[in-house]
Amino acid sequence: MQTKISRYFLQLLTVTVLLAVTLIGSLWFWDTYKVYLRDIKEIRTSSLTQQRREIKEQVEFALKYISYMQHKTTKNAPASDQERIKSEILDWLQHYRWDKNNCNYIFVGNYDGVMLAGPPEVI
Repeated sequence: MQTKISRYFLQLLTVTVLLAVTLIGSLWFWDTYKVYLRDIKEIRTSSLTQQRREIKEQVEFALKYISYMQHKTTKNAPASDQERIKSEILDWLQHYRWDKNNCNYIFVGNYDGVMLAGPPEVI
């Protein structure tokens, strides 16, 4: 009888330890997973914020160039000069890239949905 009680106690202890280890492991895993999800969200938010800031800076740079080119020609200039300046601006925008892989570009379209400047493979 004594051995049955000892054996029962040992089995109960083993099951209890296994359950405790499983529970603690599950809680640790869940906590790690929540931290992982939070970190992913922070990285995504940070990356999007940085990309938006970079795009905004590049668009502002392009707008400054357009403003410079517009001020370069006088308001009373003939239409041919204005078209030439417009063509120069579009050509500059067509080739303007701001990253080392040359894959970030500025596109320009008119109100009819026609793309005037953008990636060469599209235009």
